[in-house]
Amino acid sequence: MSERTILKRLPNRLEPRKLAYSDTSFEGSVSADEVPRLLEATRSISNVKALLRFFVDDRKNCVINGSVSADVVLECQRCLQALEPRQITAAVMVAVVNDEAKAEQLPKDLDPWILEEPEADLYLLIEEELLLSLPVVSYHKDECLDPSLYSTGDIEAETIVKRSNPFDVLASIKGKNEID
Repeated sequence: MSERTILKRLPNRLEPRKLAYSDTSFEGSVSADEVPRLLEATRSISNVKALLRFFVDDRKNCVINGSVSADVVLECQRCLQALEPRQITAAVMVAVVNDEAKAEQLPKDLDPWILEEPEADLYLLIEEELLLSLPVVSYHKDECLDPSLYSTGDIEAETIVKRSNPFDVLASIKGKNEID
């Protein structure tokens, strides 16, 4: 029987293995200042929420399953202005393991969360999952800059300047020595 704990604010430090053996679930939020790397990667974030279940699966793995989400404002990579707010979500399916060797033995459907200590930082897990769900590049769907400002990488023939090679002097000296 699953026990559900609904919280307004999720705990930061917890013991995931102990929670898995007691089949515990959490639903709650995290303040934006508790996920600083996500805040740094965006213009702003709000409504960081998580619904997570800790349980032991058939293969005796301590598993955390659920979802995390946040409302974010990203920056356009073309014009460097703010984009419209959007929600990002990530599915969480991780197994708590002690070391790399155990991580390699996990089935492909489980990502490892390597914890040597019994206690862990839940906010770090939530932040990692949200960072991984951010788009690689973000930009306005419509033209936000004048297309004539874009560069295709082609260089016009007039702008190419022939520079002298500093080794030409050495080549000329070598050429004179060979004649003698």
